[in-house]
Amino acid sequence: MKEKLDFNKKFEKTKQTKLKQEFFSIFIKKGYKIQKPVTLNNNKDKTVAFTGATINAYKDILKNSTLSNTLCSQECIRLHNLYNLDNNPEYLSNFNMLAITIKPDTSELIDSIKLFKYYLISNFNSKLLYFKQGKNNVINHILIENDFTPLYQNYNYQWKYGIDGLKGIGVGLCDDSGNEYGNIVAIYRNNELIGYEAGFGLETTLARMNNNTPFDNSIKLKELKQKYDKASTIKLDLLNLQKRLEELGIGTRDNKYRRKRILQKLNKSLSELI
Repeated sequence: MKEKLDFNKKFEKTKQTKLKQEFFSIFIKKGYKIQKPVTLNNNKDKTVAFTGATINAYKDILKNSTLSNTLCSQECIRLHNLYNLDNNPEYLSNFNMLAITIKPDTSELIDSIKLFKYYLISNFNSKLLYFKQGKNNVINHILIENDFTPLYQNYNYQWKYGIDGLKGIGVGLCDDSGNEYGNIVAIYRNNELIGYEAGFGLETTLARMNNNTPFDNSIKLKELKQKYDKASTIKLDLLNLQKRLEELGIGTRDNKYRRKRILQKLNKSLSELI
C-alpha cells in the first residue's frame, strides 16, 4: 500500500512540474522574461503578512513603471480558512500560482490570451474556457473572440494592491459550472492603464479539470493524510499551514506583530478542530 502511495505522490509531483514547465516553455518561446518569485514572508512588502498572489512579485514595478511581458511561478499563503473553520473549505491556504504579465497594449493582450488558451486546451481541456464577465470590455471582447464563453455579466471584479492610486479591474476565469480557477486583470495607476495580469492557481485548475477539490490535488495534504487519516479537510489544511510556517522559521517570537498574532490564531483554531 505504501509503495502505491509513494508512486502516486511521485506521479503527481511529476505532473505538476510538467504543467509548470509547459507554461514556461510556451511563453518563453514568445519572448516572455521570467520574473523571480518573492519569499512567502517577504519583509519588503509591508501591505501583507504573507505573499498571497503572483502580483506580489511585481509590487516595486507597479509603483513607478508599466508592466512588461513576463511570467512567474509563485508559492502563496492565504488565511481565509483560518477565520472560517468550515469542514468544507473551498480553497487551500498554501498553494501554487502561475501567471503572466502583459504590456499595456491591446495587441499584446490578444496574443497572450491566444497563448493562454493554447496552454489550457493542451494541458487541461475546453471545459476551462469560460469566464465571469466583468466591467472591462476590452478583456471581455478578446476572450469571447477566442472562444471563451461568458457565464455571467457585470461581475464587479476589482482588486486593490495596498498602493495608493493602484487598482485592478478584470474577469474571473472558471469552468463550465462557474467554479473559478483564475483571473485576468487590467491594472491601473491613477486611472492610467499600466498592464495586464493573467494568473491561476495550479491545484485549483487541476480540481476544475478533475471534478474534485483543490485539496484533492495538493501533494502536501496527501502526505499529511497518510499521518492523520481521520482528520477533517480543514484540519489537514491548517496543519499544512502550520508546518509551512515552521519551515519559514515563523514563531510566536516573530518580530512582525501581525504574523505573531496569525500563528497564535492558527494554534488556537487547530486546538478547536477534531
